[in-house]
Amino acid sequence: MSTRPTGIAYARGDLWVMSPYSAFLTRIDARTNRERGQHPKVGLDATAIVGHGDSVFVTLGTDRRLIRLDAETGVQRWSVRVAAGPRRLAADSRDVWVATSSLAGVPGFVQRYDRATGALEQTITVAEGVGPLALSPQGPWIVKRDANQLARLDPETGQFIDVVPVSGPVRSMSYGADAVWLVMAEEDAIARFGMDGKGPFTAAAGRAPTTAVVAGGHLFVSSRNDQSVLVLDPDGLRPTQDPIPVGLNPIALAASDGSVWVTALGDNTVTRIDYR
Repeated sequence: MSTRPTGIAYARGDLWVMSPYSAFLTRIDARTNRERGQHPKVGLDATAIVGHGDSVFVTLGTDRRLIRLDAETGVQRWSVRVAAGPRRLAADSRDVWVATSSLAGVPGFVQRYDRATGALEQTITVAEGVGPLALSPQGPWIVKRDANQLARLDPETGQFIDVVPVSGPVRSMSYGADAVWLVMAEEDAIARFGMDGKGPFTAAAGRAPTTAVVAGGHLFVSSRNDQSVLVLDPDGLRPTQDPIPVGLNPIALAASDGSVWVTALGDNTVTRIDYR
């Protein structure tokens, strides 16, 4: 396993693990738990990774690139230049969305690329800077970083409109169970905002939570300073079992069929958690 695996994605039966310190991805067979011999090369300073359908997408910070890999062969399909340092990433059946980093007080960008060709289709300037990014069936959501505002894309204006304020900085965000989930590491909390407009509702999420994913009717949250993954009821936001011990300083989560996988920075491991 690469040093400090900061991201993990699932596609076509494999886990794909990235590290900013390695130019290569680690590929793990989800059925056998075995690392594959093939390690696709993407470049140093990987900042985000997602899997969707037949593809894996990776962004590189220093080189400002967005890369698409074939999830079956590991071969690169295309690589395109991004206008600024890419930090967040999401994909669906048509498009790939990239959010860029910027200094406090400096605008950021959300860019939409054609999934098939990598062609840039849309650039949206966000004056408050861009924090976490997530895709729902209704479209993309972001956190306006400097304003701590949850916002969604208005398809008519092509701009992100404020929906609801959040109580503090948001580390990561994901979509699942008809809600967006906001991980608030500084508050040791997770917040749920439903697509019905209700929320955000918050719950304790261990010490220094980093990532959340909904799978199999459960909400999984990695708790970096507890060396564990919490399992919550997505509706009641209460624990459904004791925290699950994993590697040192868990950070990234990905869901496959019947399992959730978590990377750990402290001991460079990937742990598999099976669920029903």
